Amino acid sequence: MRRLMLIALGAVACGDPTAPGGVGRVRIALVGTRDTIRFDVPVTATRCAGGTGLLVHGERRGQGVLLWLRGDRMENGTVPLLTRGDTVSTRGAMASVRFMTAEMAHGLTLDDGAVTVTRATPPLELSVRGRGVETTLGLQRSAEVSLERVTLASDTTSCRVQP
Repeated sequence: MRRLMLIALGAVACGDPTAPGGVGRVRIALVGTRDTIRFDVPVTATRCAGGTGLLVHGERRGQGVLLWLRGDRMENGTVPLLTRGDTVSTRGAMASVRFMTAEMAHGLTLDDGAVTVTRATPPLELSVRGRGVETTLGLQRSAEVSLERVTLASDTTSCRVQP
């Protein structure tokens, strides 16, 4: 599942970084150091086909965020981050962040934490706080992602967990 999330984030990275959308502010705390990585990316939300949720994505210069809110409707409140292999839960979220340090790319899939929706009508407002294992070095990382003024695209996309 981690590989799928990173592949999907890579596919999103091929999109137009100048496309209109909101702002995703990402803060990643590097455990074991006092370093913090911060970046802003333009973000857009797309409804999942079949009413299975919402896909929020954004990328700029190799750094990006991908968030899948699973559920049949958007409403204000908090949902848990789901583990990578969860193919059963109908409500929850999956989140992944890609970031650069010097010339090295890192991926972080968050599976312990929560997503809070503070505005469920466009423009959307969401925040993610969680922890996960960073793929390049295998270390625990924590991340805070704030998604502000996120526009909702008029088209839909396919959102599903591959077995």
